[in-house]
Amino acid sequence: MRTDSTGNIPFILGVTGHRDLFTSTENSPEVLKEQVKQALISWQKRLGPDTPIWLLSGLAEGADLLVAETVLDLQSEGQNILLLACLPMPEPAFRQDFITSDVLSGYVDIIERITNSKNKLFELKNPLSAKEFDTAINDREFGVLRSALYLNQSLFVAKYCNVLLALWDGHESKGPGGTADAVQYKLGNTPSWPENIIVDENLLPASDFDGQVSGIVHHIIVTRKTDSPKLAELTEFTSIEAGIGKLYSSVGQSKSKNILNDLIVHEFQLMLDEMTFYNQIAKNHPCGSSEHNESLFSTEAIFAKADSIAIANQSKYRNNVKAFFTIITPGFIAYELAGNYIDQLSSVYILLVVLVAMLGSWLLIKHVKKNDHKWQYQLARGVAETIRIREFLNIANVEPTAEPLIPRRFRENLPLLNHVIQLTEIQWWDKNYQSSPESIKNIWLDEQIKFLDSRLVLSANSFSELLYKRPRYAAHLCSKSASFSFYTAVVFGVILLLNLSAFYFAGFDFFSSLNGALMYIVQYGLMLAGIVVLWSEIAGYESTSLGYNSLKTLYERATILFEETPDRSSKKMLLELAKEAVFEHVTWTRSEMASDLKEK
Repeated sequence: MRTDSTGNIPFILGVTGHRDLFTSTENSPEVLKEQVKQALISWQKRLGPDTPIWLLSGLAEGADLLVAETVLDLQSEGQNILLLACLPMPEPAFRQDFITSDVLSGYVDIIERITNSKNKLFELKNPLSAKEFDTAINDREFGVLRSALYLNQSLFVAKYCNVLLALWDGHESKGPGGTADAVQYKLGNTPSWPENIIVDENLLPASDFDGQVSGIVHHIIVTRKTDSPKLAELTEFTSIEAGIGKLYSSVGQSKSKNILNDLIVHEFQLMLDEMTFYNQIAKNHPCGSSEHNESLFSTEAIFAKADSIAIANQSKYRNNVKAFFTIITPGFIAYELAGNYIDQLSSVYILLVVLVAMLGSWLLIKHVKKNDHKWQYQLARGVAETIRIREFLNIANVEPTAEPLIPRRFRENLPLLNHVIQLTEIQWWDKNYQSSPESIKNIWLDEQIKFLDSRLVLSANSFSELLYKRPRYAAHLCSKSASFSFYTAVVFGVILLLNLSAFYFAGFDFFSSLNGALMYIVQYGLMLAGIVVLWSEIAGYESTSLGYNSLKTLYERATILFEETPDRSSKKMLLELAKEAVFEHVTWTRSEMASDLKEK
């Protein structure tokens, strides 16, 4: 049953398969549709009711249309799945490739069902020049330029899906961009194509080492008449029950492939866990703005919900931290008193306060671990921030590159962030996406500098503003306060030592009556310094202010370069800036998680 999952992070299935599925009598459309339906439902069960599924389809004859029709049928049954149809060329030119009237009629029916629903139909951007593109869309013989459009469409679907649903006979492709090529590409083994075919370099892997164009292939075996050899051995993915067909995670069994396979399996499973965890939280944060509901495929709704989740959980975590210090401070005070009253009745009450503080802090930390508000806050803030950064690149018309924004070592720990970046990139590939490069300085660079300046000023209008919106000033005051308390304790400790030495070794009694007070100053000076340092560490003032300062320098430099450099150089600079911003945010996230109260 479909639930209101607007603003939740979708899981993306892509489809590839043969055009001539039904030339074999063994491939009944009804049987194949039932198998596809079982595969889709098995992924829905694995993901849970809170995670929507988007299905990427190129709407080509055969497998694409069959899967698209199955998805639309499931929608009519109330299933939480949407169709994202991407065409390699304008729709009127695309429909020319449907030769028989029956297939064309089925295609037209699906197009009408898509356009009259909340599903999406769009034309992909392509790497051809205007002249080459005009030649391609008017070519009825499937020449190299028209084939290039289909190849890049196939690569787009394979790159941007989490799982590639392959209705495939298991044999190698006869031409560039065939089903086997898409399968190999998804499994990290980019095929070789003729030199004269134009491939969008931004859809290819950055390198074998990085291997970011990888994932899982869900193979539904079909029969097909072919004389091409079978594809090399594939590595099965057995951690998840396929329901029907088989799951594969890489090509081949060599040592290097096994290492890559381990990375893929770990990253994929962690991404599923993070997505499921996030969407379970997201269901409790309805996306209230009607403007976000207009396009279910827009990441604006995901950003708005992530921002709401982050703010709510940040507030809850801050309340937990305040409660923690409210509990432990009386305990520290009582602990410092305990030694002075050990032989008196009052020591019972003092020790009771200490024990209550210990028990209270222990229970609070257990509560923090159970609810995990900081992790929810950090994950949601990461989702919002990475969407925001990639969306700014979209507005600046900076194309997605083969090299991802997040380095490999961080994607292994936070694969969900890489996933939402790719969701936002999909919007750029829509040929009708409206970019506005001239506005990027005002809406991104200047606004970000303004925000960073507000966080780095050495003043605050209120105590709450100081604690939560002025990390540099708070770090400065915490450092000063802790240093003052520590050195005060040292000075009075030296005075106490000299006074005691004079009394015991020389018999001079200057102000022995003040020894108790001096000792209290030493004890509570050290205690106060420790509490302030602990607060500063848990709040992360120092790391946050250092990160903000580093980013401010980068944004100021970018602003100057943006005004001086030509368009192409500006795009490259903005891309580098985005990578630095994402890197800084992920580094900050890891630092913040290390200082989580649940780790104390």
